[in-house]
Amino acid sequence: METFFEEEDRAVPPKYLYHYTNLGGTIGILTSRSIWATDCLAMNDSREATEVLRVLEHTIENQFFRIGVKDQGWFHSLAIELRKVQALRGSCIVSFSEHSDDLAQWRAYGGNGAGVAIGILNSALSDLSNRVGFRLGKVIYDFEHQRRICWRFTRWLFEKYGITERIDEFPAAMLKEIGDFVNSDGLLMKHDSFKSEAEWRIVRNVPDLYDVEWEYRASDNMIAPYTVIPAEQDVFCEQPFGGDLTYQLVLGPTCRRNPTSSCLQALNKKITGHGIGQTLSASPYIT
Repeated sequence: METFFEEEDRAVPPKYLYHYTNLGGTIGILTSRSIWATDCLAMNDSREATEVLRVLEHTIENQFFRIGVKDQGWFHSLAIELRKVQALRGSCIVSFSEHSDDLAQWRAYGGNGAGVAIGILNSALSDLSNRVGFRLGKVIYDFEHQRRICWRFTRWLFEKYGITERIDEFPAAMLKEIGDFVNSDGLLMKHDSFKSEAEWRIVRNVPDLYDVEWEYRASDNMIAPYTVIPAEQDVFCEQPFGGDLTYQLVLGPTCRRNPTSSCLQALNKKITGHGIGQTLSASPYIT
């Protein structure tokens, strides 16, 4: 699937991007020297993955207006069919933030404050994404920015399928194109209310739920499928003293420093050949 992002839509990441997780997730990531990409339908709010449909509905209606079709009652019926398009199971996401110590993310993703934010050097993360063929991108929250990208896609779609008048239903192949867009460019769009998270994502696809790549972990109220992205070559690797470490750790505001810090130090020594320091959260966490 081609991207409808242009150069203006691409951003340069800060030096480190931070993945918030609980202590169990931290141990799993470090001991396996890998990053876990979770099925988007198992995210805290799976509706995040289909926010783009709201923007698509708006731009598809405007494309019909452009060709002279302005029957809103008719389009409402057609839009019901569009809303059946869902993010496909197998669209996997790893979320990162530009913020290393954000109170809201400690609460939502960082073990209720007792977890760790794993900061990964942007060049190491880019190398990893390029090597394994995944996509690293900044999430877009601004509606007008999202609309411009969706406009490019829908105009291309109308031209490809020769749509010049009202239709009774979307062709199956066209719906598939829409689904592919939702599961590529669309996964880098979220509602403006989430913009404080300053999120970046690695996006990948493993369409078959029964593929041998899938692993499973228990969440609070579900079994969440995820895939493992090996990172021992780019991120969790032996590295010399001096220079920028490929990863760093920030301990959450309610994380018990001892013995957690010394245990992580020992674990890091196995990975890098020497220990690395941990930063302590300064967030004013109140339980």
